[in-house]
Order: sequence, then structure tokens, then C-alpha cells
Amino acid sequence: MIQDIAPKQMDITYRKSPIDRDSKVIVVDDMQFVIDENEENDLYPSLSDVETIIGSDADEFMYLFAIDETPYYLYLGTKSHLLTEGFDRRDRRTLFDMADNVIGHIAYTAGHLYDWYQSNRYCGKCGQPMAMKDHERVMACPSCGLMKYPQISPVVIVAVENGDKMLFTKYADRNYDRYALIAGFVEIGETLEDAVRREVFEEVGIRVKNIRYYDSQPWGITGGLLTGFFAELDGDETITLDTSELKEGSWLTRAEMPEVHPYEKSLTRTMMYAWYKK
Repeated sequence: MIQDIAPKQMDITYRKSPIDRDSKVIVVDDMQFVIDENEENDLYPSLSDVETIIGSDADEFMYLFAIDETPYYLYLGTKSHLLTEGFDRRDRRTLFDMADNVIGHIAYTAGHLYDWYQSNRYCGKCGQPMAMKDHERVMACPSCGLMKYPQISPVVIVAVENGDKMLFTKYADRNYDRYALIAGFVEIGETLEDAVRREVFEEVGIRVKNIRYYDSQPWGITGGLLTGFFAELDGDETITLDTSELKEGSWLTRAEMPEVHPYEKSLTRTMMYAWYKK
């Protein structure tokens, strides 16, 4: 999956360390990532590549994470639009689709933290500007003391088995026509297993049993943590679609299912392949 970047390793532990010229810089401009067209192995520029344009004021950079020994920082300033010659822009999904998992995982994780920072620049309680704490990754209000940590939204993905068939769906409201599995956000007060039962019944009108955890995946494009489950049909197999969510729901055999490959980047495709090889 996209987070499988071995032999490289991501260290997400927060550090309060000054940026240096060899540090990598994540610059987001109009929801797109600025990339260095001259870099072949790592598209993200170093501070030395951009400091003559955006400067190197430590207050305008927020520490993100490290890949092996290389630290990455998010640029918080306002000069990103000045990065033109020698630089290009790509959205998260484009970077996700690139062959190198490291590039996509960096984009999704940095994008998740960028969204959190942008959503918490001002206090939601008293309206005053928020500030980063030195010792941990948290935005704090110096006026009323409100603290906002990065938000992670749990999501369930469910592969429903029915003998030699599995349930495949297609989204109704997205520019995406590939087969998917049942998926949805966990509600307040629910367990993951309760969310599995509810989402399956809401979207296709069937009940499930024998719910088994499979794997998980960080999904920075929505700020989510995906949790994958296999479950078995419990009772009537008649599909009743929630057409506001889905445009198709089908029981497919392994011979009828879409082609999938090992080492797919998404948890959904990984689960499809696991069932295919079962």
C-alpha cells in the first residue's frame, strides 16, 4: 500500500528543530504541491532550492516528519505563488499515482497536516489566532487555552463475502468508475464493528456476520485512517442500493471481478486481491 515505503522509513514524531538548507520543503499553492522539475529521485525541493524566493525565516516553517534522516517542513508563508521557473505543481492524487510510493505517502501525510493547520489558524472558541506549541504537535490558543491536535477520522472498508462471490460497488457521486467496496466514516459512539454493520445495511440493504479485521491504512486526502474488514452475508442477498451513495452493487465471482494486482497502493485494492487469491 501507499505507506509501504521500505527500505525507507517515515518518522512522524514531532521535533522542534530549526530548518537547514538541506531540509526538504513542502510548499502548497492553491491546493497543489510545488515540485522541483529538476529532481529525478525526490520531487520536493530543498530549502536551498527555494530560499532566495520564499526566504528562510524559521517562523514560516512547521516541522512535519523525517524520511530516514531527511527532515521535511511545511512552508507557512505567502510567497508560494512566486515559485515559477523550474517548478511545477501537482495535486495529491497525481502524486499518489506515481510509481514511487514515497512521493505519494509524503504528499498524503503532509497534505493531512496542511489541512489541519489551515483549519486551526484561529481559535474556534474565542476567535483569537492560534500558535504552535514547541514540545508537541498541537495548535494552542494563548487567549482561552483551547488546544487542537491533528484530527484523524476513522473509516471502515468492508469486503462482504457470499460463498464464491463478493460484493462490488460503484460510487454514484464521484468522477471514479472503478469497482470499490462498501466504505464509510465511523460515527460518534460507534465501535468499528457497529460501523461495518450500519454502513453495509445503509448502502446495500443487507446484513453481515463474522466480521474480521484485515488491515489499516492512513489516508491523508480525507484526514482518515482506513480500517479494512471482511464479513459474511447474513440472510437475504438481495441488494437494495442507496442511490445517493452508489450507482451499482453486484455479487461477482473471482472470474467476473475486475483485474487486480499484488502491492496495490490502496487498502481497497489490496483487499480485493487478498480475496481473489484466497
